[in-house]
Amino acid sequence: MNDLQLRQRLLPRHCTARRIAHFDRDEVVRRLFAQDGVHGDFRIVEQVAYPSAESWFDVASDGHELFVSVLYWEAGEYFGTGEQRPADIGAGNHCVEVMIGPCGDQIGFLQFGAGPGDATWSNHHWPYRDGRADLTVAPDWSASFHFEHLKADLAWVVCFRFALDAIRQPGYNGPIGFNVMRTQLRHNESATWNTCTGSGFPDATSCGWLLLDDRVPPPAPAQPASSPAVKLHGTYDWPDEMVGGPYTPDTLRHELRFLKSHGMSRVYFLDYPGRESWGPGDSPVYARMAANYRLTREAFGGDIMAVACRLAHEEGLEFFTIAKPYDLGAGERFPREHPELCFRRNPAWMGATPSAPITELTLYGDSDAPLPFDPAAIRLLISDDNRDYQPVTGLTVRDEVVERPHAAYTPAGNQPLTGTNRVRRLRLSGFALTGRHAAIVFPAGEGQGCFGNRDFLLAEAAYPVGLHRSIRGGDFRANGFDFAQDGGSACWADRSEGMTFRRELGGSVLGVRFGHEPYHVPMLDPSHPQVRAFWLDHWIRRAIAAGADGVDIRIAHHHGNAEWLAYMYAEPVLAAFRERHDREPEPTVADYAAIRRLRGEFHTRFLRDAKALLGAAGKRLEVHVEARMKTPPEHDTYTQIHWDWASWIDEGIVDGINLKYLAPGNPFVEREILPRCRRRGIPVHAIAAVGDPRSQPRTAEWAVERLRLCRAGGLDALNLYELWVYLRTTPDGDWFTRGSSRAIFAALKDAIEAP
Repeated sequence: MNDLQLRQRLLPRHCTARRIAHFDRDEVVRRLFAQDGVHGDFRIVEQVAYPSAESWFDVASDGHELFVSVLYWEAGEYFGTGEQRPADIGAGNHCVEVMIGPCGDQIGFLQFGAGPGDATWSNHHWPYRDGRADLTVAPDWSASFHFEHLKADLAWVVCFRFALDAIRQPGYNGPIGFNVMRTQLRHNESATWNTCTGSGFPDATSCGWLLLDDRVPPPAPAQPASSPAVKLHGTYDWPDEMVGGPYTPDTLRHELRFLKSHGMSRVYFLDYPGRESWGPGDSPVYARMAANYRLTREAFGGDIMAVACRLAHEEGLEFFTIAKPYDLGAGERFPREHPELCFRRNPAWMGATPSAPITELTLYGDSDAPLPFDPAAIRLLISDDNRDYQPVTGLTVRDEVVERPHAAYTPAGNQPLTGTNRVRRLRLSGFALTGRHAAIVFPAGEGQGCFGNRDFLLAEAAYPVGLHRSIRGGDFRANGFDFAQDGGSACWADRSEGMTFRRELGGSVLGVRFGHEPYHVPMLDPSHPQVRAFWLDHWIRRAIAAGADGVDIRIAHHHGNAEWLAYMYAEPVLAAFRERHDREPEPTVADYAAIRRLRGEFHTRFLRDAKALLGAAGKRLEVHVEARMKTPPEHDTYTQIHWDWASWIDEGIVDGINLKYLAPGNPFVEREILPRCRRRGIPVHAIAAVGDPRSQPRTAEWAVERLRLCRAGGLDALNLYELWVYLRTTPDGDWFTRGSSRAIFAALKDAIEAP
């Protein structure tokens, strides 16, 4: 397959929903097995190498509902043994996802999944606060399963049903974003129908197009000329490398020499200057990593990065550090000693902490459906320190149905809207809580339905109520709750603010904290000059002193928050807003956008200062550009900061771009990022996690294909993330390659050297 053919594969796909009078599952199953007018080709590499076998899907609509039916196969490991293969319920070992972009803007999406088992789930990134209909409130959808045992194989069909009104933005009649993804857990494989995707995380920029009539899909972006040569880079993330065993300088030199001999020209080093140890130590894996990291630091004389830089240069490799200004650990000294420099709530909208006993707590459902459990079985526990939870006696629970006014979430408190909803209300009383924390234990539900609501509408008390995101250590009675972390919405993938997701109660525990936290530690806010100065010392001057060739700035982090919108009001941000607008900010769409832009200006100021220092020393500045940076400041952005990537390129602030969660052929890359970079002569690299050399026997082919796709897509380098996937040390510190890693690097070397 030549570069022209590869570029054709990178074009966004489109499909048109068949018009039907009614949905006939048996007929759809027949069409899928016969491959009659259905869609497929989930290929991962240019050879016909399917995830386990090909997947097919059918899309149909009766004008009121949309039906997406997916057929996939699972190879029968029991062939020839005479044993009956155990039948999984539902999607079994697999997971199938359907992603829909209702607005066609490559920003907001709805995501629906089935499996493993018979589980169904949904996710969404709905960043709009401009009055458009919120399709995430109660999307009307379902999934049913069809199973066939065909001799040695298992065949599954998952039929998704969506109400069109629940997945299409009212008033919008154009093509909507669409993708189907299949994951094979046994071999850690995943594949999508539309291949213009990055790491597999939900991302509306990677969707193809679904046409609900005969409308013409949007034009494909013009494809750039192929790169004459694509370089190979790799990323070290210390101390992830410590998962196997400790390193010594000699071990690392051996590894770097191997990488150089197989065509790698640059390594990136994720730098953690302030961390003396690593991991919470609560599990054997983390405890082992922490011990290995300590031994490695001792072997390197304390500072791993400076020695790694010297060794890389001695072996003929470029060396860049990666700085993560928003990913300092909670135990690191600077943010721990300076919480006032972290993300902050607007003091004018702060809810007070309890100053008098709390005697009533009210929970609201989002409908008047009967409770699936006995309310008298609800238990209440209280705690002063969010560690030791003790039960209370005399609790009274009153179950009633009321009319409740509609409301919208704002960082200043819920904003009333017109209209009411008939809902079920639980009023808990008969206690006097003097601390800040409580736990409500719900009995398991029986029958249909589940009591629940979106978080911002779920609980009310005399003081502001915060709800937990996870339970620490598995047992809340001794370990308490985490009221900040919110998983995907915070860290790796675009996801709506946690307060807007629906929480179901029944057989679960609800942690409650009364009163607001003023700061979100350890997320340092870029608006503070002390923070920017710390970042320059902590990463930029440190890299220059070590002799690194440059620094790459990454915004992704591991911190969560259910209310990012509430924590964007550090004092320098408020002061800048007052200076420009001569008033205090209000909880409005226009003011949110203004605040996001201001915070983005402070981040860009840090990049300018970093560029000046690096440029004066003859070093280079690179930055990560991510799919979520496409979201404009008029909508919810990642951590509520405007990441002004276009200005960074146009003004010449950066010397290189590293695409995070973006792949060759992605429309955002092709239409917007690459043209800007080409005008300034700025190289663009793709960061990619390419396969598992232990469980995926075709990883070498996938890696070569990704390298060739980078070349066909006009990119300058492929950056393997992370190197510990391929190279490890034993518990005794001996270096080795994992699985098929030697074959992978040999194939990449041949591909780099090929004309």
